Amino acid sequence: MNIKIYGIDAESQQSAERVWRSLWYRTAGPSPRSGRSEQAQHEALAVLTARDAGVCVPAIVGVGQGGEGDVLLVSAGPLGEPFDHPDDATLRSAWRELRDLHTKARITHGGLQQASIRVLPETVELLGLSKASLFPTDQQIASDVTSMLAVEAIAAGSTRSVTAAVDVVEREVLESTLPFVQEAALEPELRKQLKAAGVEAETLRRDLAEQLGAEAPELAAVKRVKISQVFVALGAVIAANALISQVTDVGFDTLVDEVQNASLAWLVVAFLIKIASYSTEYISLKAIVTQPLPFSPTMLLQSAKSFIGLVVPSVVGSVGMNIRFLQNFGVSLTVATTQGPVIGFIGFLAEVVLLVLCAWAIGQEVETNSLTNFDAGGLIAIAIAVVVVGLVVVLAMPKFREKVLPVLREAVMSVREIVLSPSTLGQIFAGETLNKLIGALSLAATMAAFGASLPFAAVIFVSVGTGLLAGLSPVPGGIGVAEATMSGLLTASGVPAEQAVSIAIIHRVMTAYLPPILGFFSFNWLTKQKYI
Repeated sequence: MNIKIYGIDAESQQSAERVWRSLWYRTAGPSPRSGRSEQAQHEALAVLTARDAGVCVPAIVGVGQGGEGDVLLVSAGPLGEPFDHPDDATLRSAWRELRDLHTKARITHGGLQQASIRVLPETVELLGLSKASLFPTDQQIASDVTSMLAVEAIAAGSTRSVTAAVDVVEREVLESTLPFVQEAALEPELRKQLKAAGVEAETLRRDLAEQLGAEAPELAAVKRVKISQVFVALGAVIAANALISQVTDVGFDTLVDEVQNASLAWLVVAFLIKIASYSTEYISLKAIVTQPLPFSPTMLLQSAKSFIGLVVPSVVGSVGMNIRFLQNFGVSLTVATTQGPVIGFIGFLAEVVLLVLCAWAIGQEVETNSLTNFDAGGLIAIAIAVVVVGLVVVLAMPKFREKVLPVLREAVMSVREIVLSPSTLGQIFAGETLNKLIGALSLAATMAAFGASLPFAAVIFVSVGTGLLAGLSPVPGGIGVAEATMSGLLTASGVPAEQAVSIAIIHRVMTAYLPPILGFFSFNWLTKQKYI
Protein backbone atom coordinates (compact mmCIF):
# COMPACT_ATOMS: atom_id res chain seq x y z
CA MET A 1 0.00 0.00 0.00
CA ASN A 2 1.12 3.56 -0.73
CA ILE A 3 -0.25 6.25 1.59
CA LYS A 4 0.12 9.87 0.50
CA ILE A 5 -0.65 12.58 3.05
CA TYR A 6 -1.63 16.09 1.99
CA GLY A 7 -0.69 18.07 5.13
CA ILE A 8 -0.52 21.80 5.75
CA ASP A 9 3.21 21.90 4.94
CA ALA A 10 2.73 19.99 1.71
CA GLU A 11 -0.15 22.27 0.77
CA SER A 12 1.89 25.41 1.34
CA GLN A 13 4.92 24.05 -0.51
CA GLN A 14 2.93 22.82 -3.50
CA SER A 15 0.87 26.01 -3.66
CA ALA A 16 4.03 28.13 -3.58
CA GLU A 17 5.57 25.97 -6.31
CA ARG A 18 2.49 26.33 -8.54
CA VAL A 19 2.36 30.10 -7.96
CA TRP A 20 6.03 30.37 -8.93
CA ARG A 21 5.61 28.23 -12.04
CA SER A 22 2.43 30.05 -13.09
CA LEU A 23 4.35 33.34 -12.94
CA TRP A 24 7.53 32.04 -14.58
CA TYR A 25 6.19 29.54 -17.17
CA ARG A 26 3.41 29.80 -19.71
CA THR A 27 1.80 26.52 -18.65
CA ALA A 28 2.07 25.58 -15.00
CA GLY A 29 -0.46 22.84 -14.19
CA PRO A 30 -3.25 22.94 -11.59
CA SER A 31 -4.47 26.19 -10.08
CA PRO A 32 -2.32 27.59 -7.27
CA ARG A 33 -5.55 28.16 -5.30
CA SER A 34 -6.06 24.40 -4.74
CA GLY A 35 -6.24 23.32 -1.08
CA ARG A 36 -5.37 19.95 0.44
CA SER A 37 -8.73 18.40 -0.28
CA GLU A 38 -8.82 19.71 -3.84
CA GLN A 39 -5.29 18.43 -4.49
CA ALA A 40 -6.19 14.92 -3.29
CA GLN A 41 -9.40 14.92 -5.31
CA HIS A 42 -7.50 16.14 -8.38
CA GLU A 43 -4.95 13.31 -8.19
CA ALA A 44 -7.62 10.70 -7.48
CA LEU A 45 -9.70 11.84 -10.46
CA ALA A 46 -6.64 11.76 -12.72
CA VAL A 47 -5.80 8.20 -11.59
CA LEU A 48 -9.38 6.97 -12.03
CA THR A 49 -9.61 8.58 -15.49
CA ALA A 50 -6.34 6.97 -16.55
CA ARG A 51 -7.34 3.51 -15.27
CA ASP A 52 -10.72 3.78 -16.98
CA ALA A 53 -8.88 4.45 -20.26
CA GLY A 54 -6.71 1.35 -19.82
CA VAL A 55 -3.52 3.11 -18.71
CA CYS A 56 -1.46 1.13 -16.20
CA VAL A 57 -1.55 3.22 -13.02
CA PRO A 58 -1.95 2.20 -9.34
CA ALA A 59 -5.50 1.55 -8.16
CA ILE A 60 -7.05 3.94 -5.64
CA VAL A 61 -7.82 2.01 -2.44
CA GLY A 62 -9.37 4.83 -0.45
CA VAL A 63 -9.27 8.43 0.76
CA GLY A 64 -9.69 9.94 4.19
CA GLN A 65 -9.23 13.02 6.34
CA GLY A 66 -7.41 13.33 9.65
CA GLY A 67 -8.42 15.30 12.70
CA GLU A 68 -6.14 18.25 11.85
CA GLY A 69 -7.38 18.50 8.28
CA ASP A 70 -4.69 16.30 6.70
CA VAL A 71 -6.00 14.43 3.66
CA LEU A 72 -4.91 10.84 2.95
CA LEU A 73 -4.85 9.21 -0.49
CA VAL A 74 -4.27 5.46 -0.37
CA SER A 75 -3.29 3.54 -3.51
CA ALA A 76 -2.02 0.06 -4.32
CA GLY A 77 1.65 -0.66 -4.76
CA PRO A 78 4.13 0.34 -5.77
CA LEU A 79 4.68 -2.82 -7.79
CA GLY A 80 7.51 -3.87 -10.09
CA GLU A 81 11.12 -2.78 -10.30
CA PRO A 82 12.76 0.65 -10.64
CA PHE A 83 13.21 2.09 -14.13
CA ASP A 84 17.01 1.88 -13.91
CA HIS A 85 18.30 -0.35 -16.71
CA PRO A 86 15.38 -0.86 -19.12
CA ASP A 87 15.69 -2.96 -22.26
CA ASP A 88 14.29 -1.77 -25.59
CA ALA A 89 10.93 -3.50 -25.00
CA THR A 90 10.55 -1.69 -21.66
CA LEU A 91 11.40 1.65 -23.26
CA ARG A 92 8.65 1.11 -25.83
CA SER A 93 6.20 0.04 -23.12
CA ALA A 94 6.75 3.31 -21.31
CA TRP A 95 6.04 5.24 -24.50
CA ARG A 96 2.85 3.23 -25.10
CA GLU A 97 1.56 4.02 -21.61
CA LEU A 98 2.30 7.72 -22.07
CA ARG A 99 0.71 7.70 -25.52
CA ASP A 100 -2.45 6.07 -24.10
CA LEU A 101 -2.49 8.57 -21.24
CA HIS A 102 -2.56 11.38 -23.83
CA THR A 103 -4.82 9.89 -26.49
CA LYS A 104 -7.23 7.65 -24.55
CA ALA A 105 -7.40 9.27 -21.12
CA ARG A 106 -6.79 12.75 -22.63
CA ILE A 107 -4.69 13.90 -19.69
CA THR A 108 -1.02 14.70 -19.18
CA HIS A 109 1.25 13.48 -16.40
CA GLY A 110 2.98 16.78 -15.68
CA GLY A 111 5.70 15.43 -13.39
CA LEU A 112 7.52 12.55 -15.07
CA GLN A 113 10.74 11.38 -13.43
CA GLN A 114 12.52 8.03 -13.14
CA ALA A 115 10.66 7.38 -9.88
CA SER A 116 7.37 7.90 -11.77
CA ILE A 117 7.87 4.65 -13.73
CA ARG A 118 7.88 1.11 -12.35
CA VAL A 119 8.78 -1.88 -14.52
CA LEU A 120 6.25 -4.74 -14.49
CA PRO A 121 6.71 -8.14 -16.18
CA GLU A 122 4.91 -7.13 -19.39
CA THR A 123 4.55 -3.36 -19.21
CA VAL A 124 5.32 -0.37 -16.99
CA GLU A 125 3.24 1.46 -14.42
CA LEU A 126 3.00 5.27 -14.26
CA LEU A 127 2.99 6.79 -10.76
CA GLY A 128 2.44 10.26 -9.31
CA LEU A 129 -0.34 12.02 -11.19
CA SER A 130 -0.59 14.89 -8.70
CA LYS A 131 0.45 17.38 -11.40
CA ALA A 132 -1.72 15.86 -14.12
CA SER A 133 -3.80 18.16 -16.30
CA LEU A 134 -7.31 17.01 -17.24
CA PHE A 135 -7.54 19.68 -19.95
CA PRO A 136 -4.02 19.63 -21.39
CA THR A 137 -2.62 22.14 -23.84
CA ASP A 138 -0.33 21.28 -26.72
CA GLN A 139 2.59 22.61 -24.68
CA GLN A 140 1.77 20.33 -21.74
CA ILE A 141 1.64 17.32 -24.05
CA ALA A 142 4.96 18.32 -25.59
CA SER A 143 6.46 18.79 -22.12
CA ASP A 144 5.35 15.26 -21.18
CA VAL A 145 7.00 13.84 -24.30
CA THR A 146 10.16 15.85 -23.58
CA SER A 147 10.19 14.57 -20.01
CA MET A 148 9.86 10.95 -21.14
CA LEU A 149 12.70 11.48 -23.61
CA ALA A 150 14.82 12.80 -20.74
CA VAL A 151 13.86 10.00 -18.32
CA GLU A 152 14.71 7.29 -20.84
CA ALA A 153 17.89 9.07 -21.92
CA ILE A 154 19.06 9.07 -18.29
CA ALA A 155 18.41 5.33 -18.02
CA ALA A 156 19.38 4.16 -21.52
CA GLY A 157 21.01 6.97 -23.46
CA SER A 158 19.71 9.53 -25.95
CA THR A 159 19.78 7.33 -29.05
CA ARG A 160 17.76 4.46 -27.54
CA SER A 161 15.29 6.90 -25.98
CA VAL A 162 14.64 8.66 -29.28
CA THR A 163 14.47 5.39 -31.25
CA ALA A 164 11.81 4.02 -28.90
CA ALA A 165 9.80 7.23 -29.18
CA VAL A 166 9.91 7.20 -32.99
CA ASP A 167 8.77 3.55 -33.03
CA VAL A 168 5.70 4.18 -30.83
CA VAL A 169 4.58 7.81 -30.92
CA GLU A 170 2.89 9.40 -33.92
CA ARG A 171 5.21 11.44 -36.11
CA GLU A 172 3.00 14.55 -35.89
CA VAL A 173 3.23 14.53 -32.09
CA LEU A 174 7.02 14.24 -32.14
CA GLU A 175 7.38 16.98 -34.75
CA SER A 176 5.22 19.32 -32.68
CA THR A 177 7.34 18.42 -29.62
CA LEU A 178 10.68 19.40 -31.22
CA PRO A 179 10.49 23.13 -30.27
CA PHE A 180 9.84 22.12 -26.64
CA VAL A 181 12.79 19.74 -26.25
CA GLN A 182 14.69 22.07 -23.95
CA GLU A 183 15.63 22.22 -20.28
CA ALA A 184 12.99 24.84 -19.50
CA ALA A 185 10.25 22.29 -20.35
CA LEU A 186 11.49 19.86 -17.67
CA GLU A 187 10.71 19.75 -13.96
CA PRO A 188 13.61 21.09 -11.84
CA GLU A 189 14.40 17.67 -10.32
CA LEU A 190 14.42 15.98 -13.74
CA ARG A 191 16.64 18.78 -15.03
CA LYS A 192 19.17 17.99 -12.28
CA GLN A 193 19.02 14.26 -13.04
CA LEU A 194 19.60 14.90 -16.74
CA LYS A 195 22.60 17.08 -15.98
CA ALA A 196 24.01 14.48 -13.55
CA ALA A 197 23.70 11.83 -16.28
CA GLY A 198 25.72 13.99 -18.67
CA VAL A 199 22.88 14.27 -21.21
CA GLU A 200 22.05 17.61 -22.85
CA ALA A 201 18.56 18.58 -23.97
CA GLU A 202 20.12 19.89 -27.19
CA THR A 203 21.43 16.37 -27.90
CA LEU A 204 17.92 14.93 -27.50
CA ARG A 205 16.48 17.57 -29.81
CA ARG A 206 19.15 16.99 -32.46
CA ASP A 207 18.80 13.17 -32.30
CA LEU A 208 15.01 13.40 -32.54
CA ALA A 209 15.20 15.75 -35.53
CA GLU A 210 17.68 13.44 -37.30
CA GLN A 211 15.56 10.32 -36.77
CA LEU A 212 12.48 12.17 -38.00
CA GLY A 213 14.40 13.51 -40.99
CA ALA A 214 13.33 17.03 -40.08
CA GLU A 215 15.17 20.29 -39.43
CA ALA A 216 15.38 21.32 -35.81
CA PRO A 217 13.05 24.35 -35.45
CA GLU A 218 13.60 27.35 -33.20
CA LEU A 219 12.96 26.74 -29.52
CA ALA A 220 9.50 27.64 -28.25
CA ALA A 221 9.14 30.36 -25.61
CA VAL A 222 8.33 28.20 -22.59
CA LYS A 223 9.04 30.87 -19.98
CA ARG A 224 6.83 33.91 -19.57
CA VAL A 225 9.75 36.10 -18.58
CA LYS A 226 13.53 36.04 -18.72
CA ILE A 227 16.01 37.14 -16.09
CA SER A 228 17.04 40.05 -18.29
CA GLN A 229 13.41 41.23 -18.45
CA VAL A 230 13.20 41.18 -14.65
CA PHE A 231 16.27 43.43 -14.42
CA VAL A 232 14.81 45.75 -17.07
CA ALA A 233 11.54 46.02 -15.15
CA LEU A 234 13.40 46.60 -11.89
CA GLY A 235 15.53 49.31 -13.50
CA ALA A 236 12.42 50.97 -14.92
CA VAL A 237 10.73 50.96 -11.50
CA ILE A 238 13.78 52.50 -9.81
CA ALA A 239 14.10 55.17 -12.52
CA ALA A 240 10.38 55.95 -12.41
CA ASN A 241 10.53 56.25 -8.62
CA ALA A 242 13.44 58.72 -8.84
CA LEU A 243 11.68 60.79 -11.50
CA ILE A 244 8.35 60.80 -9.65
CA SER A 245 10.14 61.92 -6.48
CA GLN A 246 11.64 64.87 -8.36
CA VAL A 247 8.28 65.80 -9.89
CA THR A 248 6.59 65.55 -6.48
CA ASP A 249 9.19 67.82 -4.88
CA VAL A 250 8.67 70.47 -7.55
CA GLY A 251 4.91 70.17 -7.91
CA PHE A 252 2.95 69.05 -10.97
CA ASP A 253 1.21 72.41 -11.42
CA THR A 254 4.57 74.17 -11.48
CA LEU A 255 5.81 71.81 -14.19
CA VAL A 256 2.70 72.44 -16.29
CA ASP A 257 3.23 76.20 -16.04
CA GLU A 258 6.88 75.82 -17.08
CA VAL A 259 5.94 73.73 -20.12
CA GLN A 260 3.16 76.11 -21.18
CA ASN A 261 5.58 79.05 -21.13
CA ALA A 262 8.25 77.23 -23.14
CA SER A 263 9.17 78.45 -26.64
CA LEU A 264 7.92 76.03 -29.30
CA ALA A 265 10.39 77.40 -31.85
CA TRP A 266 13.40 76.53 -29.69
CA LEU A 267 11.97 73.04 -29.07
CA VAL A 268 11.69 72.48 -32.83
CA VAL A 269 15.31 73.59 -33.15
CA ALA A 270 16.32 71.04 -30.47
CA PHE A 271 14.51 68.32 -32.41
CA LEU A 272 16.17 69.25 -35.72
CA ILE A 273 19.63 69.37 -34.10
CA LYS A 274 19.05 65.86 -32.76
CA ILE A 275 18.17 64.62 -36.26
CA ALA A 276 21.32 66.29 -37.63
CA SER A 277 23.46 64.37 -35.13
CA TYR A 278 22.70 61.14 -37.02
CA SER A 279 25.15 62.23 -39.71
CA THR A 280 28.15 61.93 -37.38
CA GLU A 281 27.91 58.13 -37.27
CA TYR A 282 28.94 58.07 -40.92
CA ILE A 283 32.32 59.53 -39.95
CA SER A 284 33.03 56.75 -37.45
CA LEU A 285 31.87 53.91 -39.68
CA LYS A 286 33.75 55.23 -42.69
CA ALA A 287 36.96 55.27 -40.67
CA ILE A 288 36.80 51.50 -40.07
CA VAL A 289 35.12 50.16 -43.20
CA THR A 290 37.06 50.18 -46.47
CA GLN A 291 34.00 49.40 -48.59
CA PRO A 292 32.05 52.41 -49.93
CA LEU A 293 29.04 53.29 -47.79
CA PRO A 294 26.15 55.48 -49.02
CA PHE A 295 25.60 58.54 -46.83
CA SER A 296 21.79 58.70 -46.81
CA PRO A 297 21.10 55.04 -45.89
CA THR A 298 23.82 55.25 -43.22
CA MET A 299 22.14 58.32 -41.73
CA LEU A 300 18.73 56.62 -41.91
CA LEU A 301 20.27 53.65 -40.10
CA GLN A 302 20.92 55.88 -37.10
CA SER A 303 17.31 57.05 -37.26
CA ALA A 304 16.12 53.43 -37.36
CA LYS A 305 18.28 52.60 -34.35
CA SER A 306 16.45 55.26 -32.34
CA PHE A 307 13.29 53.21 -32.91
CA ILE A 308 14.95 49.88 -32.05
CA GLY A 309 16.49 51.49 -28.96
CA LEU A 310 13.04 51.72 -27.37
CA VAL A 311 12.59 47.94 -27.71
CA VAL A 312 16.00 46.60 -26.66
CA PRO A 313 18.92 48.13 -24.73
CA SER A 314 20.49 50.76 -26.98
CA VAL A 315 23.97 49.21 -27.22
CA VAL A 316 22.61 45.78 -28.16
CA GLY A 317 20.23 47.15 -30.79
CA SER A 318 22.84 49.50 -32.25
CA VAL A 319 25.51 46.82 -32.65
CA GLY A 320 23.09 44.29 -34.11
CA MET A 321 21.72 46.65 -36.76
CA ASN A 322 25.19 47.89 -37.68
CA ILE A 323 26.34 44.31 -38.27
CA ARG A 324 23.45 43.53 -40.61
CA PHE A 325 23.81 46.82 -42.43
CA LEU A 326 27.55 46.47 -43.01
CA GLN A 327 27.35 42.83 -44.09
CA ASN A 328 24.98 43.82 -46.89
CA PHE A 329 27.79 46.00 -48.27
CA GLY A 330 30.30 43.16 -48.32
CA VAL A 331 31.93 43.87 -44.97
CA SER A 332 33.20 40.68 -43.33
CA LEU A 333 31.41 39.41 -40.24
CA THR A 334 34.52 39.92 -38.12
CA VAL A 335 34.95 43.58 -39.10
CA ALA A 336 31.20 44.19 -38.85
CA THR A 337 31.21 42.66 -35.36
CA THR A 338 34.34 44.39 -34.04
CA GLN A 339 33.42 47.88 -35.26
CA GLY A 340 30.64 48.23 -32.68
CA PRO A 341 32.78 47.61 -29.57
CA VAL A 342 35.65 49.68 -31.02
CA ILE A 343 33.45 52.68 -31.82
CA GLY A 344 31.62 52.26 -28.53
CA PHE A 345 34.86 52.21 -26.53
CA ILE A 346 36.29 55.23 -28.32
CA GLY A 347 32.95 56.98 -27.84
CA PHE A 348 33.20 56.20 -24.13
CA LEU A 349 36.70 57.71 -24.06
CA ALA A 350 35.36 60.79 -25.83
CA GLU A 351 32.68 61.12 -23.15
CA VAL A 352 35.24 60.81 -20.36
CA VAL A 353 37.53 63.40 -21.98
CA LEU A 354 34.65 65.83 -22.46
CA LEU A 355 33.46 65.34 -18.87
CA VAL A 356 36.93 65.98 -17.45
CA LEU A 357 37.60 69.01 -19.65
CA CYS A 358 34.17 70.52 -18.95
CA ALA A 359 34.45 69.94 -15.21
CA TRP A 360 37.76 71.77 -15.31
CA ALA A 361 36.37 74.54 -17.53
CA ILE A 362 33.39 75.35 -15.33
CA GLY A 363 35.82 75.60 -12.41
CA GLN A 364 33.70 73.76 -9.87
CA GLU A 365 32.95 70.27 -8.72
CA VAL A 366 29.43 69.24 -9.65
CA GLU A 367 27.85 67.29 -6.83
CA THR A 368 26.48 64.03 -8.21
CA ASN A 369 26.89 61.72 -5.23
CA SER A 370 23.16 61.64 -4.63
CA LEU A 371 22.50 60.51 -8.18
CA THR A 372 24.27 57.19 -8.13
CA ASN A 373 26.41 54.93 -6.03
CA PHE A 374 27.63 53.11 -9.11
CA ASP A 375 30.79 51.13 -8.39
CA ALA A 376 32.86 51.44 -11.56
CA GLY A 377 35.74 49.50 -10.04
CA GLY A 378 33.45 46.60 -9.20
CA LEU A 379 32.03 46.56 -12.72
CA ILE A 380 35.52 46.53 -14.24
CA ALA A 381 36.53 43.65 -11.93
CA ILE A 382 33.43 41.68 -12.93
CA ALA A 383 34.09 42.34 -16.62
CA ILE A 384 37.70 41.13 -16.28
CA ALA A 385 36.54 38.02 -14.42
CA VAL A 386 33.98 37.22 -17.13
CA VAL A 387 36.61 37.58 -19.85
CA VAL A 388 39.09 35.36 -17.99
CA VAL A 389 36.50 32.66 -17.31
CA GLY A 390 35.38 32.79 -20.94
CA LEU A 391 38.95 32.36 -22.18
CA VAL A 392 39.53 29.44 -19.82
CA VAL A 393 36.36 27.70 -21.02
CA VAL A 394 37.25 28.25 -24.66
CA LEU A 395 40.82 27.02 -24.25
CA ALA A 396 39.83 24.01 -22.12
CA MET A 397 37.17 22.65 -24.47
CA PRO A 398 38.43 21.53 -27.91
CA LYS A 399 34.97 21.88 -29.50
CA PHE A 400 34.77 25.55 -28.56
CA ARG A 401 38.46 26.17 -29.15
CA GLU A 402 38.27 25.01 -32.77
CA LYS A 403 35.31 27.29 -33.49
CA VAL A 404 36.20 30.36 -31.46
CA LEU A 405 39.95 30.77 -31.81
CA PRO A 406 40.01 31.38 -35.61
CA VAL A 407 37.30 34.02 -35.29
CA LEU A 408 39.04 35.52 -32.24
CA ARG A 409 42.36 35.76 -34.12
CA GLU A 410 40.67 37.53 -37.01
CA ALA A 411 38.90 39.91 -34.62
CA VAL A 412 42.15 40.72 -32.79
CA MET A 413 43.87 41.44 -36.11
CA SER A 414 41.00 43.70 -37.16
CA VAL A 415 41.12 45.64 -33.88
CA ARG A 416 44.93 45.77 -34.02
CA GLU A 417 44.81 47.42 -37.45
CA ILE A 418 42.48 50.09 -36.09
CA VAL A 419 44.47 50.70 -32.90
CA LEU A 420 47.77 51.00 -34.78
CA SER A 421 46.32 53.57 -37.19
CA PRO A 422 46.36 57.07 -35.63
CA SER A 423 44.32 58.48 -38.51
CA THR A 424 41.59 55.88 -38.00
CA LEU A 425 41.50 56.44 -34.25
CA GLY A 426 41.47 60.19 -34.75
CA GLN A 427 38.62 60.04 -37.25
CA ILE A 428 36.51 57.86 -34.96
CA PHE A 429 37.27 60.07 -31.95
CA ALA A 430 36.37 63.16 -33.96
CA GLY A 431 33.07 61.65 -35.10
CA GLU A 432 32.10 60.56 -31.59
CA THR A 433 33.13 63.89 -30.06
CA LEU A 434 31.15 65.80 -32.68
CA ASN A 435 28.12 63.65 -31.88
CA LYS A 436 28.34 64.53 -28.18
CA LEU A 437 28.77 68.24 -28.93
CA ILE A 438 25.74 68.29 -31.22
CA GLY A 439 23.77 66.54 -28.46
CA ALA A 440 24.82 69.31 -26.09
CA LEU A 441 23.66 71.93 -28.61
CA SER A 442 20.27 70.26 -28.68
CA LEU A 443 20.08 70.45 -24.88
CA ALA A 444 21.10 74.12 -25.00
CA ALA A 445 18.22 74.79 -27.42
CA THR A 446 15.79 73.07 -25.04
CA MET A 447 17.11 75.14 -22.14
CA ALA A 448 16.65 78.30 -24.22
CA ALA A 449 13.02 77.30 -24.75
CA PHE A 450 12.55 77.53 -20.96
CA GLY A 451 14.60 80.70 -20.56
CA ALA A 452 17.39 78.88 -18.74
CA SER A 453 21.07 79.15 -19.52
CA LEU A 454 24.39 77.68 -18.46
CA PRO A 455 27.95 77.99 -19.75
CA PHE A 456 28.31 75.71 -22.75
CA ALA A 457 30.90 73.63 -20.87
CA ALA A 458 28.27 72.94 -18.18
CA VAL A 459 25.70 72.04 -20.85
CA ILE A 460 28.16 69.56 -22.34
CA PHE A 461 28.81 68.14 -18.87
CA VAL A 462 25.08 67.60 -18.24
CA SER A 463 24.39 66.17 -21.73
CA VAL A 464 27.36 63.79 -21.79
CA GLY A 465 26.94 62.76 -18.15
CA THR A 466 23.29 61.92 -18.74
CA GLY A 467 24.09 59.84 -21.82
CA LEU A 468 26.86 57.99 -20.02
CA LEU A 469 24.83 57.08 -16.93
CA ALA A 470 21.65 56.29 -18.87
CA GLY A 471 23.65 54.04 -21.22
CA LEU A 472 24.69 51.90 -18.26
CA SER A 473 21.05 51.23 -17.41
CA PRO A 474 19.44 47.94 -18.56
CA VAL A 475 16.23 49.83 -19.38
CA PRO A 476 15.73 50.10 -23.18
CA GLY A 477 16.29 53.68 -24.32
CA GLY A 478 17.24 54.74 -20.77
CA ILE A 479 13.57 55.56 -20.20
CA GLY A 480 13.15 57.20 -16.80
CA VAL A 481 16.84 56.92 -15.96
CA ALA A 482 17.90 59.69 -18.35
CA GLU A 483 15.19 62.08 -17.16
CA ALA A 484 16.05 61.59 -13.49
CA THR A 485 19.80 61.88 -14.16
CA MET A 486 19.52 64.98 -16.35
CA SER A 487 17.27 66.86 -13.94
CA GLY A 488 19.65 66.04 -11.08
CA LEU A 489 22.70 67.21 -13.03
CA LEU A 490 20.95 70.40 -14.13
CA THR A 491 19.97 71.17 -10.56
CA ALA A 492 23.51 70.46 -9.37
CA SER A 493 24.79 72.86 -12.05
CA GLY A 494 22.63 75.72 -10.80
CA VAL A 495 19.34 75.44 -12.72
CA PRO A 496 16.25 75.86 -10.50
CA ALA A 497 14.63 72.51 -9.69
CA GLU A 498 11.29 73.32 -11.38
CA GLN A 499 13.07 74.29 -14.59
CA ALA A 500 15.51 71.35 -14.40
CA VAL A 501 12.76 68.72 -14.22
CA SER A 502 10.75 70.40 -17.01
CA ILE A 503 13.81 70.71 -19.25
CA ALA A 504 14.79 67.07 -18.67
CA ILE A 505 11.33 65.71 -19.48
CA ILE A 506 10.66 67.88 -22.53
CA HIS A 507 14.21 67.45 -23.87
CA ARG A 508 13.78 63.68 -23.72
CA VAL A 509 10.43 63.97 -25.47
CA MET A 510 11.96 66.00 -28.30
CA THR A 511 15.18 63.99 -28.67
CA ALA A 512 14.36 60.46 -27.50
CA TYR A 513 10.63 59.83 -27.91
CA LEU A 514 9.71 61.79 -31.06
CA PRO A 515 12.70 60.72 -33.25
CA PRO A 516 11.72 57.01 -33.01
CA ILE A 517 8.53 57.91 -34.89
CA LEU A 518 10.71 58.87 -37.86
CA GLY A 519 12.90 55.90 -36.97
CA PHE A 520 9.97 53.56 -37.53
CA PHE A 521 9.62 54.75 -41.12
CA SER A 522 13.39 54.68 -41.60
CA PHE A 523 13.47 51.08 -40.36
CA ASN A 524 10.70 50.04 -42.75
CA TRP A 525 12.39 51.78 -45.69
CA LEU A 526 15.77 50.19 -44.96
CA THR A 527 14.09 46.79 -44.63
CA LYS A 528 12.22 47.14 -47.94
CA GLN A 529 15.41 48.27 -49.67
CA LYS A 530 17.18 45.26 -48.09
CA TYR A 531 19.81 47.37 -46.35
CA ILE A 532 19.06 45.49 -43.11
